[in-house]
Amino acid sequence: MATMSEESMIEEHEITVTCPACDTETQLPLERASETIQRHNDRMHAGEAIATVDPVIKDELARIIAEDLDLL
Repeated sequence: MATMSEESMIEEHEITVTCPACDTETQLPLERASETIQRHNDRMHAGEAIATVDPVIKDELARIIAEDLDLL
């Protein structure tokens, strides 16, 4: 379970979300990204997963999490 300071840090972080079909890129608060991406894809792309977290950021997050869990 995250502590208050960890929750505050998460709330302050933004990630880049891209949608190649709409030719858009935006910054979203980390805690709202999943819901916002899903809503965009549902509304604009019939639910197909077109908009997503920037692949570079997604790879970096996966690496950090794997290191944190001692998987690397």
